[in-house]
Amino acid sequence: GHNEIAMTFFILSAFYFLVKSKYALSSVFLALAIAVKFVYALFIPVFVLHVMLCKKAQGAGERVYSVITGGVIFVLTTAVIWFPFGRESVKAIIYYYTELSKNFWVDSIPYAVYFISDKIGISISKDLFVNIFLTVFVAAYFCILGYFLKKARADKRTLFTSCALILLALLVTNSTPFQAWYLIWVIPFIFLSNIRLKCQLVFLLSYFLIMTFWKRMCVLSAPTIIIYSFMLLFSKNISEEVV
Repeated sequence: GHNEIAMTFFILSAFYFLVKSKYALSSVFLALAIAVKFVYALFIPVFVLHVMLCKKAQGAGERVYSVITGGVIFVLTTAVIWFPFGRESVKAIIYYYTELSKNFWVDSIPYAVYFISDKIGISISKDLFVNIFLTVFVAAYFCILGYFLKKARADKRTLFTSCALILLALLVTNSTPFQAWYLIWVIPFIFLSNIRLKCQLVFLLSYFLIMTFWKRMCVLSAPTIIIYSFMLLFSKNISEEVV
C-alpha cells in the first residue's frame, strides 16, 4: 500500500507539537515525515520562522536556542533513520530522483500548457517549459514565506495557510509524476487554513486528480481553476450583499 497515511500522521504530529512549543518532539516527527516523503522538507523554513516569531519565547536568545536544538534533534533523528540503510541507499535515492526529474509527466499542468501551446502553433521546448514552471514555483515559494512572515503574528492559521499554499503551488507547477492520492499531502492543511470554500476546493482538486488517470486529462486544470475562481467571486458578492 501507499505510505501517505503514515506520512500524514507524522507531519500533523510535528505541527501539533510545534504549536504547543514542544520543539524537540516536533523536530523528531518532522524528520520522520520527511523520511517517508521528501516533499515536507519544503516546510523546514516555515518551522524555523514559526519558532523565531513565537510570542511565547522570552527573547531572541531563547528563540535561536530553540531553533539550534530542534535542528540538532532533526539531524540526529534523520541519521538514526538512514543509518541502517547505508550510504549506497542514499546514492540510489539521489540517482532515482535525478532520473525522475527528467520525466516530463503527461498528466501534469506544465505538460497541459505545453500540449495546448504546441497545438496552437507556439513551439517551445519541453525543457524550457519545465524550467519556467520551476522558476514560477521558486518565486511562489518565497512569496509565501514572505506572506507568512507578514501575517504569522496576527493569525495562528497563517501557519497552515502558508503550508497549504506551498503544496498547492507545487501541484500546479510540478512536471514530474504526481499521482491522485498525493492530494492527501495538502487536504489537512486546506481544512486547517484560512482558505475560503475549503470543501469546494478539495472536491475540485479531487475530481481533477482522479481524471488524470486518463492521459492528457490534465487540461481539466484550466476549468477547475476557473470554476473555483467564479465560486470565490460569487461567494464574495453574496457576502457583500448580506452586509
